[in-house]
Amino acid sequence: MKNWFYLLLLTLLMGYTINAQQNIHFNQDNQYREALELFQKEKYGSAKKIFTDLVSSSDATKSIQLTYSEYYLALCAIYLFNEDAPILVTQFERNNPESPLKGYLSFEMAKFHYNKKEYQKAVQYFKQTDISKITKQQKHEYYFKLGYSYFILDSTDIARLAFFEIKDIETQYTSPALYYYSHILYSQKNYASAAAGFLRLKNDETFGHIVPYYITQCLFFQEKYDELIEYAEPIIDSLSDSRQAEIAKLIGESYYMKGKYSLAIPYLERYQKKGKEFVQQDAYQLGYCYYYTKEFEKAIPLFEKASMSNTSLGQNALNLLADCFLKKGDKNKARMAFSGASKMEYDLTIKENALFNLAIVTYELSYSPFNDAIKSFNEYLTLYPASPRSDIAYNYLTQAYMITKNYKDAIATIEKIKNKDNSIKKAYQKIAFFRGLELVNETRYHEALIHFEKSIQYSDFDRQYKTRCKFWLGEVNARLNNDKEAVLHLNEFILMPGAISTEEFNTAHYSLGYLNFNIKNYADANTCFRKFISINKENYILQSDAYNRLGDGYFMNKEYEEAINNYKKSYEIGKSNKDYALFQQAFSIGLLGKHEEKIVLLNKLLTENSTSSYADDAVFETGRSSFILNKNRQAEMNYLKVIKDFPKSSYVLKSYVQLGLLYYNEDRNEEALKAYKFVVKEFPGSQEARNSLIGIKNIYVEMGDVDSYIAFTDGLGQYANVSLSEQDSLMYQSAENLYMQGNCSKAQEQFSKYIEKFSNGGFVINSYFYRGDCYSQTGNLEKAVSDFNYVIEQSRSIFTEQALVGAAKLSYKNKNYQAAVNYYARLEENAELPANKLEARMGLLRCYYELKEYNNIPVVGKRILFTDKLPVELEKEARMTMAKSYYEDKRFILALEEFKTLSNNVVTVEGAESKYRIAEIYFNQNDLEKSEKEIFEFIDMNSPHQFWLAKSFLLLSDIYTIKKDAFQASQTLKSIIDYYDNKTDGIYDTAKQKLESINEKSADKNIVPAAEEVELKF
Repeated sequence: MKNWFYLLLLTLLMGYTINAQQNIHFNQDNQYREALELFQKEKYGSAKKIFTDLVSSSDATKSIQLTYSEYYLALCAIYLFNEDAPILVTQFERNNPESPLKGYLSFEMAKFHYNKKEYQKAVQYFKQTDISKITKQQKHEYYFKLGYSYFILDSTDIARLAFFEIKDIETQYTSPALYYYSHILYSQKNYASAAAGFLRLKNDETFGHIVPYYITQCLFFQEKYDELIEYAEPIIDSLSDSRQAEIAKLIGESYYMKGKYSLAIPYLERYQKKGKEFVQQDAYQLGYCYYYTKEFEKAIPLFEKASMSNTSLGQNALNLLADCFLKKGDKNKARMAFSGASKMEYDLTIKENALFNLAIVTYELSYSPFNDAIKSFNEYLTLYPASPRSDIAYNYLTQAYMITKNYKDAIATIEKIKNKDNSIKKAYQKIAFFRGLELVNETRYHEALIHFEKSIQYSDFDRQYKTRCKFWLGEVNARLNNDKEAVLHLNEFILMPGAISTEEFNTAHYSLGYLNFNIKNYADANTCFRKFISINKENYILQSDAYNRLGDGYFMNKEYEEAINNYKKSYEIGKSNKDYALFQQAFSIGLLGKHEEKIVLLNKLLTENSTSSYADDAVFETGRSSFILNKNRQAEMNYLKVIKDFPKSSYVLKSYVQLGLLYYNEDRNEEALKAYKFVVKEFPGSQEARNSLIGIKNIYVEMGDVDSYIAFTDGLGQYANVSLSEQDSLMYQSAENLYMQGNCSKAQEQFSKYIEKFSNGGFVINSYFYRGDCYSQTGNLEKAVSDFNYVIEQSRSIFTEQALVGAAKLSYKNKNYQAAVNYYARLEENAELPANKLEARMGLLRCYYELKEYNNIPVVGKRILFTDKLPVELEKEARMTMAKSYYEDKRFILALEEFKTLSNNVVTVEGAESKYRIAEIYFNQNDLEKSEKEIFEFIDMNSPHQFWLAKSFLLLSDIYTIKKDAFQASQTLKSIIDYYDNKTDGIYDTAKQKLESINEKSADKNIVPAAEEVELKF
């Protein structure tokens, strides 16, 4: 065929040339004739060599022979697909610009580039071809290859025109031309014309297996569903497997569009099994068919797949998916689906309904790790305030607030409900009462009264809350000093039916007793307090206080014996104002003239509690009774405080020596010095003078002014000389007194002077310790550790233990953990005080963790756990540190034991983290079921620590991802994104990244299947 084609071309060219050059004589030599014969025999390589020689021959002249030699030389290169073909063609065109042979070469070069799939270059040469000079068959080839080149180059409009020229002519190119022509019409959505073209090819050997798909597509896009079904159903089984799947899809979709869902199912299932791409649209359609036919179990995975896109289709799929889950009784998954649908804006009706249903399902599940139910109802009411379902939403929101004990917002919510039914009114009564109690605890008494009154408005629903409100109206009025009104409310409360069964009843008489006492109705007050004591057998604090008030009532009525008995009972219980009871008992006894007994009781008070708020009273009364009993020294000692509070007291002038002592004890040093110096100067050498000198010395030492004391004694004579040892002691005592007074800056200086002057003094260790403590308090930590270390390295003393405590704590604070370990280890070994031993062990535990010495932590941790009366918070810390050390050391079985112990109480942060860690360990061990179980338990435990809850949600999404449950994984992440409030701790960003990854993996890669390409041999 090829030889014939080229011989025909040669003949045509020769004929054309002869006609054009009738008078030209050809004088061909043997070389030219040989080359031409070789060319005609398609021996283009040999022919090319001779034509090359002819063209390059030095005696060649411008002649027709040369022109033809150049022409054939270029043709040989073209047919041989030589790389120099374009060059030779260009040379011919340059040397023969007017030659008609140029058009033929352009056609051949177009085919040359076409065959090499260089379609852009092929088009350029096709455009240079003079089609009027080529044969009819060549024109057919011209139009097809030109059209195909434009088709490949996406110039489909031009390609369509080229194919149009030959699509209706019977040639070897007709079928492919018609195919691509129809394909272009199809791509341009001219489905009717495209279908007509494809129908002509239904029996074509090359394209017959392809066109049913196009015909079916065209009918589908024209919405000719009945015609499609009539055409496609009879032929589907005769097609290839891949085409069967595609046609099955279109038949199924046609039945779907006609609402014949049961008929659509087998075809859509067929496509699902055999199709290359089962995309979200396909999943939705088959899922909807199952949903319509009530096959919800089959519909669920398909809707899940269809929901994995933020599209209108995805929103519809989520809404239907939620309904499927509800019908299957899985409210938790329904909640997830409603949540997803409620966040999309494509169908606002679906959005509203989904949000409403989300809130209800969340409430019914009691599922609010991030206050989800409340947030959902609030969002619904904010977005749809005029909704006819707003009252229902408010009702649910109220109940949600009740569950979470958010009474303040619950009140605000209920008051927005226009039509309150009885259930709302009943809830309002209860919520208003508890809100009142909250306000009482916040000391917002006026607001509390308002809420108790609100509660009483609906008293018909629960009489008990009305009764309790009466009590609190009395109690709050009492705190507002509205005593008479308070008495009325409380008396009414006591007489109300059911009052005795309320928790407030036991304290009502107590409150009434106080109120009557305040209005000086002592007889009624005593009656109330006696009643309270008779019915209250467990609250010892209030019982003790009630006895005091009974005593006060009798005291005010001058019934001192009864007063004393009640004060004594209060003191014996010892749970409330014990000092007051003892003082009042002593005072009442004094009124009966029993001063010795009075003094004993007052001294007992001072002995038991020298810092009692009644100490001044006790000292005064002791002085007074001592004076009556002529016990002047005891009186003088006790009147020290009288002098401070009553400077005009007659007792001040009785004894300068005792006044000096009294002033010294009260730190009134200037007055004391005047008294002592008067005695010393006026009575030199006397015992009183010596005692006064001791008093003067003590005062100067306390003031840190030893030099003034030495100067004072120098002029008094030999008896007042101070020895060097005394100076050692005095200088230390001076510094110590400053330290005890909390004057660290001056104490540091004095201790430093002492250490410098008495480096071997008797108080060097003391001075180093106290100075170290002062350095610690003033922030000079290195010097503090140095001083403590000096004490530690000396022989054991009373300061060794505390120096170890100080050095260890400061080393830990400076993050010098290894040094701290050394100090804590010595402390644990040497500590005599149990508190310091525990301090050492806790310090070791913390240091080992910081140093990542995980093997040492369990050893010291167990010693901590065996400590008697170990505080709960230290037990939690020890167990948590042990658990973390096991975890870091990959000893997961031991870590689980400790985490499980802590995880029982997720209200604590240690418990919340432990619950998460347990799930994490199971996850890392690939025990996904246990991990998931732990997470759901954590959610149900209602922990306030949302960080660890959110971490658990991230872990749960990973579990679902591994299980290839993209729907639940994505919805779990969305719950974090939608409801987790903290956007800065990394949880929110991690959730978004994970969700984006899931969405990317779940997205459809090819929404519409591509048409099959056909390999053409032209």
